[in-house]
Amino acid sequence: MNHLGRLTVTAALMATLLMPAPGARGADVPSEDTTADGIRCLELAPAFARRLASLRQRCERHATRGQSSKAFERCEARAIAAYGRRLARQGCRSGPNDTSPEERMPTPTGSWVGLARIGGAIQEVEAAVVDGIAVLDGDISLGAVDELNAVQDALEDEVAAADLFDPTGGADQRMNGAASAAGGVRVTPRSGTVIARSALTWPLRTIPFVIDMSGAPDSTRRTTITTAIQLAIAHWNANSLFQLRQRRTGTSAEGDFVRFVWKDDLCRSPVGRQGGAQLIEVDDGCSQGNVIHEIGHAIGLYHEHTRLDRNRWVTVNWRNIQSDKTLNFQQFTTASGVDRLRFDFNSIMIYGPNTFSNGSGPTLSKVGGGTWTAQRTALSDRDIAGAALLAAELARGTRLKNDATGTCLRDDGEDVEAVVCKTDRNQHWFPTQAFTQDTVLVNAETGRCLGVDAGGGTFDAPCTNSTTVRFRHIGTTDGKYAMYESRRLANRCLSIVGGSVRVETCSQSGAAGLRQLWFKEERTL
Repeated sequence: MNHLGRLTVTAALMATLLMPAPGARGADVPSEDTTADGIRCLELAPAFARRLASLRQRCERHATRGQSSKAFERCEARAIAAYGRRLARQGCRSGPNDTSPEERMPTPTGSWVGLARIGGAIQEVEAAVVDGIAVLDGDISLGAVDELNAVQDALEDEVAAADLFDPTGGADQRMNGAASAAGGVRVTPRSGTVIARSALTWPLRTIPFVIDMSGAPDSTRRTTITTAIQLAIAHWNANSLFQLRQRRTGTSAEGDFVRFVWKDDLCRSPVGRQGGAQLIEVDDGCSQGNVIHEIGHAIGLYHEHTRLDRNRWVTVNWRNIQSDKTLNFQQFTTASGVDRLRFDFNSIMIYGPNTFSNGSGPTLSKVGGGTWTAQRTALSDRDIAGAALLAAELARGTRLKNDATGTCLRDDGEDVEAVVCKTDRNQHWFPTQAFTQDTVLVNAETGRCLGVDAGGGTFDAPCTNSTTVRFRHIGTTDGKYAMYESRRLANRCLSIVGGSVRVETCSQSGAAGLRQLWFKEERTL
């Protein structure tokens, strides 16, 4: 049956469909405190992103991710280092690269045990207390202790009503004999990649922000950190589906937003959207890479070493950890987050091997031996994929079934192909609205996007702010069918041509029209 009759394509819609694809969004308008070099580097941010993507593509050509992930990781580590050197040569690397933001944590004055909302779930946690703030993992802020204490009765009532808390899991959650000061579930956020609940994600992948460095002691230090913040924002905007933009003013001002504020000797952020104004606290000792890391927390990423599967990849050497920093190595349950993708030693969210060492040796080591260098330069391939999966959490997963062939799209870890429809996770896609008007197709298994190359072929591409992965979506009135017109190649729609997934000249009729029509079969993953 020809389903083209279900398409509602008015003249206005067709005009919109055939409109030339807009360019990728650039960095936000610089602050008055951004240096001249900083402004130049902001203008270069899209070019830097393309350079990093090119370096990664070389790695992919020499080591297929699915078959030789270790080879890809080694190559990517070298690529990120080369990218960092390029930034430095251009004068576009702000701050040192050898200090993790967590290690700037001041000495705790005590600890706090209680219920808190983490990753959308109510959890019992033990956190360090620094200047009256409950802190996890060295740089994740839970909030003021006084405020946390004030809501304990309400949280306990909520737990009792919803049966959200499992008081039997405490002993099972202690890792490698780490002491537990509290019964019940001992969890804190985990970076495995993402938070668990969509309530903490940012609507439409947009994060309004304000930079308020009025607390800086002088203009030089204020300018230094403001430039680092702007460059970190530009990096996220160019290399992810999330877009940070300056908060609107007046009656249209957004209620939920991030406020960057000056705080001596800190690089710190909560995890995920908190509601209202949430603080990312920094000073000029936070490098550009440190700020990228902290924005990652605000978006919803946790530390890699606290994943549920971390013991398969790293060993925590408890005897080598500073006595007042052992809380930073807790491991967490599925209530507060979800492990996505393979453990990533290249992640900008991972601790270094010697983080919080007491001098007796590394605090973390690879299972089976070996070490790594924690980088604070750029989002890794899996950081980008994890953020894409987080961005797609608000979209409903679907299989995309071609109306002409009856086959479904699958991401095999390298290519996008048309295959017999199955329930495999790599055949599930999240059609996700991004960059205001466009749609990207995020694969549920890989966290990669369906991309279009210069010749009209398709491949699995990183989900970045690039026309390569952006489509204009035209849906049927019942919402079950859609056409996807490439933003990279104008008036070319996603199709199956000769058994291959490609884009071809958009058509509303005939055999070509059927090839370009996709049935969106919603499925629960």
